[in-house]
Amino acid sequence: MPARCPAPHTMYWPALLLDYRCHVPRGRLGTAFPPPMRRCLRRLADSPRAALMGRYGAAGDGGEGARLASKLDALKRRAALLLRCG
Repeated sequence: MPARCPAPHTMYWPALLLDYRCHVPRGRLGTAFPPPMRRCLRRLADSPRAALMGRYGAAGDGGEGARLASKLDALKRRAALLLRCG
């Protein structure tokens, strides 16, 4: 188990909550997610990127929008991976 969370983050990025290793004993949970979290993960994994961009406040097509799109793609992949593999 790492001494601290594996990557820097801020409280303002929703993926923070999906790095469960920081929040569960020994960094392991499997797929035994509480029902509300399972629903949240399913919504994230299944939502089109455009819908998530609207939800999380993407504005314009500039560099910031491209960075957010990349983060949202990673968030979608993480949610799908958690559902599949824990």
